[in-house]
Amino acid sequence: MKQFNFIKYTSLAGLCIVLLGACSKMEDPVAPFIVGGEKIYATRVDSLKVLAGRNKVNVTWELSPNRTATQAIITWDNNTKTKTVEINPTAKKFETILDNLPESSYLFNVYTIDKLGNKSVPLVVTGSAYGDLYQGSLFNRQVPSAYSTLENEFFIVNWSISQGDVGIRLSYTDINNTAKVENVLNTQSTISFNNLKLGSSMDFQTLYKPEPTAFEMFTVAEKKTIAVNPWSGKYNAVGVRINYDAAGNKAGDPVAIGNEKVFVKKAGTLNVYESTTVANLAPAATNKLVLTRNSDNTVEVSGFVGAASIKNHRLLPKSRYEPATGIFYLNYEYTNADGTSRLMEEKLLPK
Repeated sequence: MKQFNFIKYTSLAGLCIVLLGACSKMEDPVAPFIVGGEKIYATRVDSLKVLAGRNKVNVTWELSPNRTATQAIITWDNNTKTKTVEINPTAKKFETILDNLPESSYLFNVYTIDKLGNKSVPLVVTGSAYGDLYQGSLFNRQVPSAYSTLENEFFIVNWSISQGDVGIRLSYTDINNTAKVENVLNTQSTISFNNLKLGSSMDFQTLYKPEPTAFEMFTVAEKKTIAVNPWSGKYNAVGVRINYDAAGNKAGDPVAIGNEKVFVKKAGTLNVYESTTVANLAPAATNKLVLTRNSDNTVEVSGFVGAASIKNHRLLPKSRYEPATGIFYLNYEYTNADGTSRLMEEKLLPK
């Protein structure tokens, strides 16, 4: 019986040794991966986006509230360029600008690091920076039309809605001689101003976005000047008024003209401008001085003083406009109901 038990226990012991050896061999492939303990990762970024700009991009992302990350690392250009962003512990959304980028498309790697140096699983996103090449491909809209109204001295711009652009950038001078810039979205076809300096010009550039989500707009490189009532505005009028009696003889000494005249474009016309100030008279609704500029820069003078009609001067050359200086040289006259007449030699100097 003792011999039988010895054989039994010896056999069991041998079997255990074999099994232990087999188990040891099964654990060998796993061992290298658990040396030093389980791998810990920092919280990775979420909702990663790259928004296009001019020679720059805006990288945006989010992080969960229970995050461990303390820094975000962004690399590009085959990981040769790096930017580190400190993580605000209370913020949820983050962004950073990568500037001085040549115009190109890029592959960005973004990962985070926690306070122990553990890294997150990286995310990869593509994005583009735009520059002179893109801007050079853009075109302005057609030149808008513009006019001012006598009642409120408003300036109104009209243009057709264009496909592909996002609006127009207007540059102008206000009544205080201050330069102003205003962006007008392409959802608007008309805009009005009540602070535009009369007689000044207005430049415009069409605005574009290279991508729908771009965070910067591009203007067409070339500025266009709107044909903005170039003769509307305020003028200093200087000259003389000569009076004639009903017999056609000069009556008294010449009367000096020295006042301010405001001209605005007549609605529905391209080259007709009106003022309620005639000669040296005070502004009055019953008076109107009308200037019609011809293509050769000669000027037809018409209008009325009460019931008396204004016409070109009977003796002096036709009135004219000098584009280089913006000065009008006017020669005109009118005859009253009693036969007396007034002949004007007047110069309008833009203010």
